[in-house]
Amino acid sequence: MSFKECLNEYIKQIQCTGKELAVSSGISETVISRYRKGERTPSADSEYLKKLSDGIIKIAETKMIQDFNAEQVFEKLRKSLMTGQKELHFDNQKVNLLLTELDINISKIAAFMHYDPSYLSKIRNGKRSLAHYYLTSRKEKVAVSKKNMEFLLKKASSLMDIYRKERKNKLNVFLDEDMHKEGHRRRVLAVPSLGTMSEQLLEKILKRNAICGNERKIVLECYTKQKESLEMILSHSTVEDEISEIISEEYEKYPLVLSLAECFLEKDIQLSYDEYLSGIREAEAYAENHKNYTVHVTQMKGFRNIQITCFEGKWCMVSKNRAPAIHFVIHHPKLRYALENMTLPIQDGKM
Repeated sequence: MSFKECLNEYIKQIQCTGKELAVSSGISETVISRYRKGERTPSADSEYLKKLSDGIIKIAETKMIQDFNAEQVFEKLRKSLMTGQKELHFDNQKVNLLLTELDINISKIAAFMHYDPSYLSKIRNGKRSLAHYYLTSRKEKVAVSKKNMEFLLKKASSLMDIYRKERKNKLNVFLDEDMHKEGHRRRVLAVPSLGTMSEQLLEKILKRNAICGNERKIVLECYTKQKESLEMILSHSTVEDEISEIISEEYEKYPLVLSLAECFLEKDIQLSYDEYLSGIREAEAYAENHKNYTVHVTQMKGFRNIQITCFEGKWCMVSKNRAPAIHFVIHHPKLRYALENMTLPIQDGKM
């Protein structure tokens, strides 16, 4: 119930007019009228609110109307002033999804930030939130606050955009528009991308995994799209890839899958160790034939299920390779900067 609704309800219960309440409370009839219309409200800690509740009690007592308590009337009017005021709180859902999907340890984050792990866990689970209230009836302060908020909103950008299969078309629109923009791209890959792979190698992988029909069609369409996108970007900008080349013993423990995150295929396509190495060699050969493309092959252990693509100064996309695929496009400057300047060795556990 809003303040005006609460006030009008009390006036109805004590069967009085606005003029009678004005006399009883010592507040002008004009102000009472504005309160009733919702054109104005008193401050929660102002003397006007106390006068108003006292005036209601006086009329109730004069008319022998029972069950009216001064403290209860005042508190109800005060609480009604908060109706419609939104609590500013930390929205935990997207960050929680990011931490869950990427299997990021909350204790390590807490140690890095010098926070109590239990406190971060409560925020992550929505059990703790920060709230700030400021209530005023002074028009000049409201005008200033409104102007400041409008300025902040103009400067604000979303922390990240999340793309699952149901938002595949929106991701494609984003990537299609982006490939025409000039700027350096850097990728940290678990396996070579489809864009640098030969069609012969891809066909070999699909045949060995018995991929046919609609699934084969989806992969080939994605392959063509990624080849064309990479060629377009390289026509005006540079792309730098970093790939970890792991030994066969390590690969046998944690075999990798074809990079199909952008395809949103509902299954994983396994890579043999020879196919994995062939993909790396083809990426190196691709670099020799494309002056704007560079690939760095390292023996350091890196991600097994994640690839990171950064458009320098614009955004970074963290993608999960294994099905079901998910992409986090991060816009926040500090988060983006950290990903842009990330170096191996990095391990992501048994993902």
